[in-house]
Amino acid sequence: MPPSAPADDTSAKTTLNASHVTVILVAHGSTRRPDAAAAVCRHAENIRKRGIFADVDAAFLMGGRNADEAAATVKTDTVILVPFMMTDGYLAGRAEGLLRDGLKAHGRTATVRTSDAVGTHPGIASLAADIGLKVLTERGLSAKAATLITVAHGSLRYPYSHIAAKAQTDVITAENQFKVVRLALLEEPPHLDAVLAGTDGPAAVVGLFAAPGGHALDDVGNAIAASGRDDLFDGGPVGLSDGMADIAIARAREVIHAAEH
Repeated sequence: MPPSAPADDTSAKTTLNASHVTVILVAHGSTRRPDAAAAVCRHAENIRKRGIFADVDAAFLMGGRNADEAAATVKTDTVILVPFMMTDGYLAGRAEGLLRDGLKAHGRTATVRTSDAVGTHPGIASLAADIGLKVLTERGLSAKAATLITVAHGSLRYPYSHIAAKAQTDVITAENQFKVVRLALLEEPPHLDAVLAGTDGPAAVVGLFAAPGGHALDDVGNAIAASGRDDLFDGGPVGLSDGMADIAIARAREVIHAAEH
């Protein structure tokens, strides 16, 4: 492949050097919760400081820096788009399209490659479990006598969120660190309020969300508050964990490896 490939050409194999690649973390973002974008930007800055890639940026579908703005600053011949989302699918594809449009609008030529979403990486289960353990340990509670509830978005239209969340929850269950591990969803059964009502405390609640947006903070927090219980502890979204930067790096490296083989 020539050094400056068209922005829509991702078919050819080439040798990629991480130090010559721009990585862009693309996330949903939020117009109501600016902290959602700020958290992803912190991960991008964390990765940038490690000096692995030529540059690292963040872009959002809603609120914050958008794909067009990120495209305007690209200086490398290859861009790896890492969906900072919990599932692959429509939104990741939409983000890639917006980035390609931005590159063309700014007269920049670059090969765009998109990784799998961070949320389907096997390391997510470990991060979620660690959050649950921390929440319980800080309160002097034993995980072996407690429940971990993982919460995901879910959807009545698409199965991807449920499938991905169940896969992560099954991994945590297999590790046998908690007395019980249960999955709850916001928009399809098993609904969060029903799972909370049917769970004996104490329980740690961990959101399988890539950032602290409305679902992770408002929906989960309100459900716990509405239960009126003092033995349910909100650990927040997994997307706030520092380990998310490592997962994003791993996703980008998978793309580099695939391009070389």
